[in-house]
Amino acid sequence: MKNTREKELKLLSAPRVRSRFFSLPAVRERIIAGSRHTLRLENVYYDTPDRRLAGAGLAYRIRCTDGKAWECTVKTRGKTVGGFTDRGEYTLPLPSAEPVFSGFSEAVDARLQEIVRRGAPQPFCKVVFTRRLALLQLNRQTVAEASVDEGSIEAGSRTAPIGEIELELKKGSGNDLLRFAADLAETVPLYPEKRSKLKRALDLCGRGPSEAETDLVVPGTEDAFSAWRQIALERIDSAFSEVTQCWQDEQYRCAGLADALEEVAALWEWGRPLLSQRAYAEGRNLLAAALPVLQPLREPEEGIRLLRKLSRDFAARALTEAWQKASRKEMEALRLALSRGGLAAALWRLWVLSGSRGRQQDRVLTAEEFAAEALARNDTAFAAADTLPRISAPRLRGEMIFLEHLEKQPAERFCRRARKYLKEVSRWECIRGLCSKAQELSRKEKGRAAGSEALVFKGYLLFVCGQVRRKVLKQGEKLQKEKSQKNKNNI
Repeated sequence: MKNTREKELKLLSAPRVRSRFFSLPAVRERIIAGSRHTLRLENVYYDTPDRRLAGAGLAYRIRCTDGKAWECTVKTRGKTVGGFTDRGEYTLPLPSAEPVFSGFSEAVDARLQEIVRRGAPQPFCKVVFTRRLALLQLNRQTVAEASVDEGSIEAGSRTAPIGEIELELKKGSGNDLLRFAADLAETVPLYPEKRSKLKRALDLCGRGPSEAETDLVVPGTEDAFSAWRQIALERIDSAFSEVTQCWQDEQYRCAGLADALEEVAALWEWGRPLLSQRAYAEGRNLLAAALPVLQPLREPEEGIRLLRKLSRDFAARALTEAWQKASRKEMEALRLALSRGGLAAALWRLWVLSGSRGRQQDRVLTAEEFAAEALARNDTAFAAADTLPRISAPRLRGEMIFLEHLEKQPAERFCRRARKYLKEVSRWECIRGLCSKAQELSRKEKGRAAGSEALVFKGYLLFVCGQVRRKVLKQGEKLQKEKSQKNKNNI
């Protein structure tokens, strides 16, 4: 019986990438001589009708290799982040395809026997695929098995295709595997696949997830860097999910992607004291390059909706058509970023950089102590915040995200105050973006509608920055009169 920890990355990519994967220079130069093989695999998954195996956190599989060798594998529930899975795996060779429910480990055998006593598990899906594989020597210490799987899932009367790349750690460090994936993602588009073949089969036959996902809770006693990285990886994982969904569905107006990446940027800013200087700077530059590409996902819809809320429907109507025209070029840039894998490559690199701890202090702060120090600094900043730009909004948002996951939340009053402040910042930034766009349109088109939009937004910019409404309207009227007088003089 083989008992191991399975650590692997599941990746999605275009068919052209899968077909030439082992010819890619970064892969080809690392292949261990004589390790390339092609196998025909048939996996049959078992469970009870009421899904007791899945409920116990177990996956049970009988595999036939090239029609002549059988083995039984039990996998325990693990943790998957960005396609990287770490879980227990127990494998027994079999003389035939007949399932067995003992001989794995004492704990696994006990759970299996308890389930079998109430009824033997039955096959419910089959996965048939061809696997092309090779061993890769990533460095002196680390060896990984790379495989390209292509085939189909059969569950009842339904079928679905499979096309994925797997990188499984055989020896060495998981960080080396992640670095290799990050380097590879800069040459070809690679997206994480969080679903296992079993999970895809369960979705296909309508059995759904085995259990509801629980919210992340970080103990306040954990050291600050470990706690920060755990929360940051969760946000990077969310961004991975959004970017993969955008790439698969070609939905380039997915505001969830912009939200997820902004949260990563907020946590990155707040984690600056915990990260090494090089990692912080490189991550900041990656995010600074990625966020402007995503801005077209949110500005048109949010800006126009805000204008309607402020009872200026005429301005919103005037903007809609002009903005759609102006956004086409930006949307094309986003489409290219997704199809070429640039956004995904940035997330892979951020994942690796998030593990670069800064220089250790004399005393390692706990997560709760680190948060308390930040809150003390913010009390002074809030007291002086008579205008919006006094506080760093991204850093503040990062602190809020961290606090919301902390086991003990020592600053509910701070969170309420910060949410209100960030709401105002969001409105201010949105109006500032609209104002800039309207001014750009007025310069390009020199039309009456575009000129009116620019004047309206100059007034709103003052309003959202905290000036009184009367002053805004007066300023707007003054600008309109000056514009009218200039037009008359031109005539």
